[in-house]
Amino acid sequence: MTRLTTYQPNIYRNNIFDLVDSFFNETRYTDRTPQGVSTFSPRVDIVEKDDAYHFHVMVPGIKKDDLKLRIEDGLLRIKGERKEIQEEEGVKIHRIESTYGQFERVFRLPDNVQEDKLTARFEDGVLNIEIAKEEK
Repeated sequence: MTRLTTYQPNIYRNNIFDLVDSFFNETRYTDRTPQGVSTFSPRVDIVEKDDAYHFHVMVPGIKKDDLKLRIEDGLLRIKGERKEIQEEEGVKIHRIESTYGQFERVFRLPDNVQEDKLTARFEDGVLNIEIAKEEK
């Protein structure tokens, strides 16, 4: 009996790209980080409006005091740390799928920002940063 399959010329193309990407992935592992779990790096949405740039940094589970912002040499630096869950007396950890660790995200700002007009507010696990644009 002969079995026919449909010809799919690109069936392995994405698999090869995924393999190469995973080989060159910049995920750093430590002794305590299990294979396949990367260190924490928050997602950031950047929105430009007429009067300002808005950065929405997703940092659930991080305390406001563990975040630091600074602008220097035209770069916005966002630093922080998500703490690892610790086993204590009466607490037994069965599984950890969340990522943790220190992070730093750096963004080059356009020339038309007013670096001294940065406002930030933290609510519901999202750090909202607004940097005003220069008036025309």
